[in-house]
Amino acid sequence: MSIHTYTHTYVRTYVHTYNHTLRECRGKETCPLFAGSHKLKECTAQPTDYKCINCKTFMYNKNAKISEHHSSLDRNCPILQVVLEKYRQYTDY
Repeated sequence: MSIHTYTHTYVRTYVHTYNHTLRECRGKETCPLFAGSHKLKECTAQPTDYKCINCKTFMYNKNAKISEHHSSLDRNCPILQVVLEKYRQYTDY
């Protein structure tokens, strides 16, 4: 099974964080490119300015060091990879 199959199964809401549904989401809309409090269509960030909200939150909560210099839509995001691996572990083949 390809990684493409998994990327359509994880849950992400308009705040661009994982593991909750839109109905449960209480966050404010977050730009997926810059982690700012604006909509994607309003974003003027350049690729060198991208920040991933998931990695930024993880580093804050865990006091860990991982790169946040990518968008939350990046398929190589370390947090996305963790989420996908958990889905793989709990998938019954």
